[in-house]
Amino acid sequence: MKQSRSTLKQLTCFAFVAIVFIAPVLPASAEIKPDAKVQSFTFRKFNDRGLRLWDLSGNEAVFLSDSIIRVIEMQLAVTSTASGKDTVLRSPSANIFVEDNSASGEGLLFVQGAGYSLEGEDWEWKGAERRIDIRRGARVTFDEAIDRILK
Repeated sequence: MKQSRSTLKQLTCFAFVAIVFIAPVLPASAEIKPDAKVQSFTFRKFNDRGLRLWDLSGNEAVFLSDSIIRVIEMQLAVTSTASGKDTVLRSPSANIFVEDNSASGEGLLFVQGAGYSLEGEDWEWKGAERRIDIRRGARVTFDEAIDRILK
């Protein structure tokens, strides 16, 4: 854990130096190179008011474009405003659509929420709608009686 924090601090310092000293000399059309890879990462997204929407982490990220990231061993911790607890989505492989606040994958998805767990395949998470669609093999397990959850 200490090594990952140290690496994160180094990356943050490098990013700051790059933004302050290198970015001004780059052409205005500079963008992320397709297939650029990042390993063992965490990326946090905030809303317009500065509140955390989600934390995305994984073993490897490949930037397919400026707004699409393919993540290997994805973990997405989504902030829940109602319960104050995160809903955690895990998948071996996922595409993250940063601007749309959504994700999808053809393989397995495991979800752990407040009072339930969910798994299935061929899935889509729509953050703006607070919705997860599972197209194959969906299975939900409730940790509590359903009437407590629905209150």
